Amino acid sequence: QLNFKNAILLEIAKQVNSLSAQYEPCSVNLRRSSMRKVLKLVLSAMPNNAVRGFLLAAVWAHKNVYGAELIKKASSVVQAGPFRGMKGISKSHWSGFQDAPSKLLGTYEEQLLPHLMPPGKTWESLFCIGAGDGYWAVGLKLQAVAKSVTAFEMNPDSRERIGELAKANQVDIVVHGEARSRELINLAGSAGKDSLWIFDIEGAEFEIISEEFLRKASSNTLVIEMHGTESDRSQFRER
Repeated sequence: QLNFKNAILLEIAKQVNSLSAQYEPCSVNLRRSSMRKVLKLVLSAMPNNAVRGFLLAAVWAHKNVYGAELIKKASSVVQAGPFRGMKGISKSHWSGFQDAPSKLLGTYEEQLLPHLMPPGKTWESLFCIGAGDGYWAVGLKLQAVAKSVTAFEMNPDSRERIGELAKANQVDIVVHGEARSRELINLAGSAGKDSLWIFDIEGAEFEIISEEFLRKASSNTLVIEMHGTESDRSQFRER
């Protein structure tokens, strides 16, 4: 029931304004033109390699509108899934409101849940490297899936959000800044054998996860979101 059309038209208006400086000037009355006509006009004026980017931007605009509206309707409380009842879901520094719907509905990266929350499992320690706004760090501690939680996040605004989320849900976690390779090696050496590591650091995993770390964390469970090229990922898997 949310207004998808307005979100798309807002993005179209931005594109039309930027196009006027690069291509033939054109004027569009968004109130009188049908959505199909506006889309046809804008897309025909854009080079082919820009069309995909435009459509993605339009989808992102819609997700932000939908996410912000859903946060209001849900009062920032997770409505379903394993973290049901978790409070304080809000705008993220990294993704705006785009991930809010899946977090509030309990479907955010749900393919990871069997690895993060095996039935009857309690981790000795949880380390979130690239913790973002603290969804996993706070959620897993709230559900008593980990005895202790340490979060690493390079962005100061996101670190503040993690603290706010932890406070809203009355859980204690340790929050650090950007993770360093040597620091992780030392932690792996002292962590319990039954510890969980979650890495989501946008490509830096190839640099920060060293051979020494992998040896010391060999008895732990590592969940790593890999980026880069297929060659990068293949070499990393071999390690």
